[in-house]
Amino acid sequence: QMRASLRNLTNHRIAGFWFGDWITSLIQSSSAAIMMAVGFVSSGLLTLPQSIAFIMGANVGTTITAWIVALFGYYVPIGYLAIPLVLFGVPFFFSGHARRKPVGEILVGIALMVLGFTLFIEHMPEPSDYPSAYSIIELLSSWSILSVLLFVVIGILFTILVQSSAATIILSMVMCASGWLSFPMASALVIGDNVGTTLTPIFGSSEANVSARRASYAHLIFNLVGMLWAIFLVFPISNMLLSAEGQAVSPVFLAFCIALFHTLFNLVTSVLLIGFIP
Repeated sequence: QMRASLRNLTNHRIAGFWFGDWITSLIQSSSAAIMMAVGFVSSGLLTLPQSIAFIMGANVGTTITAWIVALFGYYVPIGYLAIPLVLFGVPFFFSGHARRKPVGEILVGIALMVLGFTLFIEHMPEPSDYPSAYSIIELLSSWSILSVLLFVVIGILFTILVQSSAATIILSMVMCASGWLSFPMASALVIGDNVGTTLTPIFGSSEANVSARRASYAHLIFNLVGMLWAIFLVFPISNMLLSAEGQAVSPVFLAFCIALFHTLFNLVTSVLLIGFIP
């Protein structure tokens, strides 16, 4: 029955894409969603083409995190909800009831995510507080396309280190909004983040069958293709987005621009590659 349901949901590339998008938006973790797809392929519940469509959708679905941070991190003081959510969710979390415990896990998880990005935004220091560090970052950002490549590598390494693409996205948004990074360099971190997060499914499928490993490598190919076009369009996209705001660019606008760039990276790459799934 599960196999039949999954095949009905993913019987077409577009359907598989939207299914992956919906699942990832719901659980707020592209790595978890893609590991699900790899597991489904390994057990024969999905075919390889179906899993690739699912993975493409998961890459787009993960962009909702950036929009949540841009909206609720700067416009709405949602950090005050964290403690009530924890207090309300903990009794469910430790409940022995099979249906109540997941509710508690969801509430505590949302609370920790909200508290995390709220503290990140509130406690990011100003560049003027650390002039020597800012001068180093400014120097590394002054080499045009070479700087973009450097920050892509930094984004890859940071995502591998913390095992969280959301953390890298939030870091790039907050550093850009605080003035530590220019928009092109923050966008380069986003590109690196998308490539770095592909290693989790590759490591996770190392002991699985051939189809599962192929699905994880398809995820890597997807993001490498996205990296190739995005690196060379970072500066044109930056000029186009920032010209809409004029000279005085607000932190909120920069945060939204990072979220938009992250969405464009995954959406455009999906449009370019979805026809090549077979």
